[in-house]
Amino acid sequence: MGCGLALHRSMDDIVKQYEGLVSADAAGKQKVEGNLFAGLDELLKLYEKALWGGMLMSDERVSLPGIRYPALKPEEISRFLLETIAYETDRTRRILFDSAGLRTGVFISGLINASYKAGNRRFRLNTTCLTNADYLGHLARGREGRPLIIEIQGSAGYRSGSYAKHSIISVSGNAGSQFGWYASHCTISIGGDTEWYCCAHARNSTVTIYGSAGEDFGFGAKQCVFKSPKIKTLERIAQNIRKGNKLYLMRPNGKEELVWK
Repeated sequence: MGCGLALHRSMDDIVKQYEGLVSADAAGKQKVEGNLFAGLDELLKLYEKALWGGMLMSDERVSLPGIRYPALKPEEISRFLLETIAYETDRTRRILFDSAGLRTGVFISGLINASYKAGNRRFRLNTTCLTNADYLGHLARGREGRPLIIEIQGSAGYRSGSYAKHSIISVSGNAGSQFGWYASHCTISIGGDTEWYCCAHARNSTVTIYGSAGEDFGFGAKQCVFKSPKIKTLERIAQNIRKGNKLYLMRPNGKEELVWK
């Protein structure tokens, strides 16, 4: 296949592809009413148990043993994420949060997977007020033909989106190191810059980055498509990937030009 032009598809276009399936999902229709929701107190108790309890790391996959995640509505998960801000600002809890900050992301990811299994599939997370946004979307699990959709307003931290499968993950801001690490059959969009090893070892995925790529971006990726409007970003990625992957330059007119394969 030689170099050529193709129509550029935005993240919104990709999501709309599945709108027939999303229509049954309350995430796109319901709004948060008030500041609280039923069951929040119980959820906070479960969250504190996750912060204090054990943590299992197997082959760099992180889980919280003994935590049974309730099937919340997507907007309840969004609201709960903001409730965790108290654990960043409350001095009496600061040491705890510093020692287990990644647990918040793992906990939120567990809630998302449980909600997806209950029939929801589109989740919106606002990280603009958070100082720690690590591991959001870690081990996200969608299914072929029904991808799990995570839209992050703000930046995503260390290993967010890592080991995700059959998911659509978009970040409006920057991405921390190892974001999208080992993602498989995913569609990823990064609005800002990235740190090191982002989307490294990804498989069969499409990654769009609008900012600058950090060190070793896409290293070890297989059968992936990388897109960017910045030629320097693509040149940086080309240093890290092997044949079998493709690079597309996104032109201002909305077309895409294959520049490396």
